[in-house]
Amino acid sequence: MVFTEIDNNYEGGVPVGADIVVVEMDDVLDGSFESALVLYGFDEIGDASLVGDMNNPVYGFLGDK
Repeated sequence: MVFTEIDNNYEGGVPVGADIVVVEMDDVLDGSFESALVLYGFDEIGDASLVGDMNNPVYGFLGDK
């Protein structure tokens, strides 16, 4: 799996073959992605109820490429 972090300046859609996710940064660094939650859309970015107990959540695309 390949993770591509996005920021507030991202313009565009979700790439084909990828999901938009929020994930704990430690899981990105170790490649496990155990905490990844798939989002329904960009409007869910920043929703505090989704990040729950994550200490360092990051948003991005998770896919095969």
